[in-house]
Amino acid sequence: MSNNLFRRTCALTAFALTLIGAPCAQADPTFHTTGYAVGAQQFGLSMGGSPNAGAFKGTWGGDPIIFWCIELDQYFSFGQDYTYKASLPNNALFSLLGKLFTETQGSELSDTKHSAAFQLAIWEIVYDSGNLKLDSGSFKVTNDYLHPETVELAQEWLDGLAGGKDKYDVYLLSNDAHQNFITTHQVTPPPPPAELPEPPVLALLGIALGAGWFARRGKAVVHA
Repeated sequence: MSNNLFRRTCALTAFALTLIGAPCAQADPTFHTTGYAVGAQQFGLSMGGSPNAGAFKGTWGGDPIIFWCIELDQYFSFGQDYTYKASLPNNALFSLLGKLFTETQGSELSDTKHSAAFQLAIWEIVYDSGNLKLDSGSFKVTNDYLHPETVELAQEWLDGLAGGKDKYDVYLLSNDAHQNFITTHQVTPPPPPAELPEPPVLALLGIALGAGWFARRGKAVVHA
């Protein structure tokens, strides 16, 4: 094989191998927050602070989405674009959250009270799943700010989880620098990079290797 042909064959082979090893680039959908879905109510919590409780609304990859806070020691801002990772955890905690969505039968967005009660119930599950009482344990409401009915409603839902069923897929939206959220909207995570090369890449590699073989065979015939 001539030096030029050898170099061309090696370059083509290296290019094909590079394509095989290169992961498919997948951009995470843009997560945009716009505000509260149906308003919010303020509560004092044993963990410190007096946050507002209520569902959030925004978009995920341009599609409308409703989501809920599950992390009280991080922050985010309305009207901003973020990059979040979506996953579908399968554990006892997310089973409880699925039971909560089942228990409320879609009423969690009917008005501000229901939305705020649902958020309180979520925080109770996340921070004190072994207790599920809003007036005791490691997580509790210390000030209802004149919203006792909201706390009572949240506790009613929590009490119903013992014999409840989990009929929802609850997705985790995570970001290391901002609040983590949950949602029941379909937010399919980007697929992982393909482990096997596509057929055109395999064909390219075959051509490169075949060219070298025929070149060597032709050289041998000349000198026979």
